[in-house]
Amino acid sequence: MPTSPPDPPDLEHLGLFEAIRQALAVAAGVTAVDGIGCLLLDEAGALRFAAASDTTAQALEVAEELCVEGPCHEAFAHGEVTIADVQLEARWERLGTLLAASPVRTVIGVPVTIRDTPIGAIDAFSALPRIWEHQDYADLRRTADEIGSLIERSLELGLDTAGDALAARIRDGLGNQGLLGRASQIIAETTGVSVPRASLRLRQMAAATGVAAVTIADQTVEHGALPAPMELATQTEALRRAREQLATLALSDPLTGLANRVLLLEHLEHALERSKRSGGRPAIVFCDLDRFKTVNDSLGHEVGDEVLRVVAARLVAAVRSHDTVARLGGDEFAVLLEGVASDAEASELAGRIHRALQEPLRVSAPDGDGRSRTDYSLSVGASLGVAMAMPGSTTAAAALLHDADTAMYESKRQEPGQLTSFTAELRSAELRRTSIELSLRSLMEGRRQGDPLTEGLRLAYQPIVCLDDGRLNSLEALVRWTHPELGEVAASEIIGVAEAAGLMRPLGAALLFEACTAAASWRLDHGADELILAVNVSALQLDDPGFGQIVSDVLTDTGFPADRLCLELTESHLFAAAGEAMRTLRDLSDRGVGITLDDFGTGYSSLSHLARLPVDKVKIDREFVALLGEDGHAIAVAQTVVALARSLGLGTVAEGIETSAQAALALELEFDLGQGFLYQRPVTPERVIDLLAVEGRIVPEGDERLPQ
Repeated sequence: MPTSPPDPPDLEHLGLFEAIRQALAVAAGVTAVDGIGCLLLDEAGALRFAAASDTTAQALEVAEELCVEGPCHEAFAHGEVTIADVQLEARWERLGTLLAASPVRTVIGVPVTIRDTPIGAIDAFSALPRIWEHQDYADLRRTADEIGSLIERSLELGLDTAGDALAARIRDGLGNQGLLGRASQIIAETTGVSVPRASLRLRQMAAATGVAAVTIADQTVEHGALPAPMELATQTEALRRAREQLATLALSDPLTGLANRVLLLEHLEHALERSKRSGGRPAIVFCDLDRFKTVNDSLGHEVGDEVLRVVAARLVAAVRSHDTVARLGGDEFAVLLEGVASDAEASELAGRIHRALQEPLRVSAPDGDGRSRTDYSLSVGASLGVAMAMPGSTTAAAALLHDADTAMYESKRQEPGQLTSFTAELRSAELRRTSIELSLRSLMEGRRQGDPLTEGLRLAYQPIVCLDDGRLNSLEALVRWTHPELGEVAASEIIGVAEAAGLMRPLGAALLFEACTAAASWRLDHGADELILAVNVSALQLDDPGFGQIVSDVLTDTGFPADRLCLELTESHLFAAAGEAMRTLRDLSDRGVGITLDDFGTGYSSLSHLARLPVDKVKIDREFVALLGEDGHAIAVAQTVVALARSLGLGTVAEGIETSAQAALALELEFDLGQGFLYQRPVTPERVIDLLAVEGRIVPEGDERLPQ
């Protein structure tokens, strides 16, 4: 959950429903759950769907409303509840049947209250078995409190009398709470069940007969007993119609009218069964829009919603009539291609979808005044992944959808806007990433500040030398991992997995602490007072609001001086830094921490921005160093970088030096420092001590042309 409460939403502008939906979406995005939904009291005394973080959570809530059973009803009646597997819960057979095709498994629920009066409940679900921790309940309670506050504020603002349907519904529901409470007490006294169970029985009778709960409650209070169901049987036709409407809502996306994830998986299961008899195979095309967030952030949600509708229409137009197009949530879509004869046909159909989404979208949305509309032509683009069932495959629907999702993320990793087919190699790569993530998570969870790195995770240090005399200037700390099962894991793999798994904060803090501890000991025991320690920082660390405090705490705990620490950030990350991230960098720079712009040169068109960044050094990208002496363009870039750096008072580093010719040319171009295999490969902490023992001078090992 956020460390500080966000500004309250503009209820009068958004309305209560949208404010609650956004609160749930934010909560789902920052907590370790797969979705969150909410049921709230209505004017008739029933719990009805209010909002959800995504379509899967919406399907859960609508199913609970339809069945009048489930975690939200239990939490509303009894307080906090934990359900190990909602699909196998013996009490809720109807709910389990409705959710059988969904990924909803373990669920926790908490009530939503106003002034200690329950008015509904929220529940969060996970698709995988898990043990809910104390923090999970705390996060969910915080979200429930936020929703209660939103409802209370909406009533105080009078939105319930100003056309806000949800606020009016809750207001009337609160007005009927007294009647429902009295009826529940009577039912409890006459049947021997608890009052919460009596309240639930009243609502279940209302659902079974189609008669409003407040009507049944009124008759109960009037006659002193719960009326017989037969007395209400004449109104069952209303129930049938309501159920049909709810079933439609549970299986479709309300914004686009497309199928949702639940219906897509149901259709895919049927397609897989048919393929065993017909020979044709189903394929899934997973689509993720590349620049949708930019549209939403810059033009607003109304334009964003219109983009999603246009994308939906374009997808429907690009496929065959018997294929299924679904919106999975956010800007993710999927297409089920049925009865595909070959991989070539699947590729051709997927290519048609890909081309349709690469074309600019023309959308029209209302202006802020609500009286006029503006037309936009937007190039949003999409990354696609394709997965096709194998002949005679027993693959489950959810697994095939996951394979297509994996292929789509490979498209994103290669370059947004691509189309990638799922392969056995991708599966192996995913299994490898999963194994790395599980091991890394095991290493990081429960780890305390100062605990040593274990299980083969370690740091190596590569010298950075003064080009004019070979004197040791700095050591760059580089993460290394000898995995007990996978062997050597590349630094790029470690960082990539840590960023995707949300582990970059603890890993980055652990590596920084390890490096500063080692460097502090070299200062104390070997007189390396002038030695600079360089540590790489990822984009996610830079975006972390607590990053500055982490650096400060490490420096304090290890006793390593701030002016001997240098943080290395890539050019793209530093130029993209804004707001809090840039303030953090400036604060660290003001404390004396050095900032190096790493891999410089690939984006040198942004040189004009360099003067505004808190940078001390620039490190020219190894690709240009490799071309020094062979490519006049590379030399021109190097000369430009050195000239600009000198004019700004910045140091310069040439990285990736592998030959004496490159070193000589870098010195001729007046670079200050050099780094590369010519001088030294990354070494263990013990070898650093040996380097310090020879008065910090590095003797080149000879020409090398090996990958670093």
